[in-house]
Amino acid sequence: MAFVELPPGRFTMGSASLEAGRNDDETLHDVGDHEAVPDGAERMTQQKWRTVMGGCPPTSRPAAALPVENVTFAEVQKFIES
Repeated sequence: MAFVELPPGRFTMGSASLEAGRNDDETLHDVGDHEAVPDGAERMTQQKWRTVMGGCPPTSRPAAALPVENVTFAEVQKFIES
């Protein structure tokens, strides 16, 4: 898997209070990185995850070409080690 370096920066994470389907833990807040971090050069699809991990976490919209969702930090670390 290829990685690219993301430069330090800031962005707003979460969703607006009136957004349909919003959860209580999705309040808008600023997030920032103080150093460059690696990120996947391609999006992680459900099919790619399934190929490496042998299964896919529960998802709101199952489809091979859609991004994988609902993965924990520990699961990502296992994926990277595979």
